[in-house]
Amino acid sequence: MRKEEDKDGNRSQLENVLQQAATWEPEKAGRRRMDDGTLPNWYEWSRRHPQKDAHVLICQGRNEWRQETQIRQSRSGNKRRRVSVVSWNILSDTWAQQATYHHIGQEGVAWETRFPLLLQWLEGFRPDVIALQEVDYCKYEQDILPEVEKMGYNGSLQKPKKQSSQQPCGAATFWDKQQFHLLDSEASSRCLCVVLRPILTNSKETGKNSVPTEQQSIPSPFTVVNVHLESSQSLSGCERRARQLNSALWRASRKMDATQIPMILCGDFNTGADSCLFHTLRHESWHGYPLASVDEHPETAKTLPVNRVTYAQPQHHYAIDHVFYSHDSFRLECVLNALTPTESISTWDL
Repeated sequence: MRKEEDKDGNRSQLENVLQQAATWEPEKAGRRRMDDGTLPNWYEWSRRHPQKDAHVLICQGRNEWRQETQIRQSRSGNKRRRVSVVSWNILSDTWAQQATYHHIGQEGVAWETRFPLLLQWLEGFRPDVIALQEVDYCKYEQDILPEVEKMGYNGSLQKPKKQSSQQPCGAATFWDKQQFHLLDSEASSRCLCVVLRPILTNSKETGKNSVPTEQQSIPSPFTVVNVHLESSQSLSGCERRARQLNSALWRASRKMDATQIPMILCGDFNTGADSCLFHTLRHESWHGYPLASVDEHPETAKTLPVNRVTYAQPQHHYAIDHVFYSHDSFRLECVLNALTPTESISTWDL
């Protein structure tokens, strides 16, 4: 009887969490900004950040980021306790051809122009894990995966069994194959969940993988949930975003002893940090995951996602791309401010 009551209580609690996350407040869509560019409640969120007192280094641009992550990983040695992640919506080629981008011209939008630049940026970042959104299924197989494999990554694609012209793309996650082993991968609506375990290397023979001995502890796995949630800015769209994220977290929680496995949740959420969806992520352990936002740490106040945008075109400036992490397991050390001051100048002309 007690077990049934516990199940009913958990079910009721989850329904309340989902209802809270699905609340639609159209006036809060990440648009209204203070004089310094931050959202009205950002400083309150930052004061409540679980790791607000920890020093976090802000890297300006790709060069600083790559240098710093390489230094930190070399300090980790064989323990492999650090992980770097880059999340990026790369714009579906199919959708790009259906839209008009007057500010850069169709030649600038063409895949033949953008793809080499995409590879150049990824090579510049060189993170342990790459989470991409709006990856065309055909481009993944023909172009992206072969080139990214040459860079030393393996990958997984969120791809429905039945494809439709309305959804030509999905999320794709890549990981350094010398550093991580894939334990599991599962896709759901607009979400991809992968479970990775760090690979031990023999310090005497650099790059050689080894089996853990009795004296060595098996490296702990972690989960990466890569999302591209519903884009519609409406009540129904808000409800779909909440359901999609709920499904992704639920699927992740079913893997092994999953709530004990650290999580990185990242991608294009298609909603701002002032939404009820984000309020829920801040204040609830949704499916057992206590998560913190990278972009709400106090030291990120001057970064692009916090005081500017993550998506910009004329008359449309939104911060809708985010990264969360399990704050009870991971400690935030370093944050990428993707564009240098020089690179970001042209963005503000839009």
